[in-house]
Amino acid sequence: RLGAVAALDDAAETQRFIVIRGDTGVGKSWVLRHFAERVATHAPIIVLDREATPPGGWLYLANALGIPGSAEDFLTDLATRGGAYLFIDGIDMIDDAGRQRTISELLRAASAIPGFTVIATARRPGASDVIPWLDDRISTALGGMHTVEVGALSDEEVAILVKQAPKLRMLLDTSHPAAQLARNLYRLSRL
Repeated sequence: RLGAVAALDDAAETQRFIVIRGDTGVGKSWVLRHFAERVATHAPIIVLDREATPPGGWLYLANALGIPGSAEDFLTDLATRGGAYLFIDGIDMIDDAGRQRTISELLRAASAIPGFTVIATARRPGASDVIPWLDDRISTALGGMHTVEVGALSDEEVAILVKQAPKLRMLLDTSHPAAQLARNLYRLSRL
């Protein structure tokens, strides 16, 4: 996922709201996790997903984690050391209204704090990059939504895989009938 990692590194320099998009199984969550592990060494991070996000808004999340005060106070404290990050894996899969409320309240609070960056993953939608339940004003307050695309494995990534696992050479060869399927990491793991 070399290209996606480089694109995310570049985007994080100037963008405050980044969505890593791609088809199911291409490695969006890995790119997110890889970036989060790297920045966690020098900046505070919060990581949420569909299961780890309590429904009901900030008060329920704060209660679950034992955090006093408002979301703005908490996020401001995190960002005082030069910035902080909120990572949301599968933002488009959060279909519970209570969990959507929690995420929205965190995003709204983060949008008011300079130096706070939000990075999420989402599957590739039809014709639009919008997240239907997310208030457009939140995205606008964060400077708009910037997209980083994660696609099928590149030739360079295939070469690295083949070098590390020579048994994959035949399956990943462009002449193999399953070559297109095999360039999706999830499907490759199943093949």
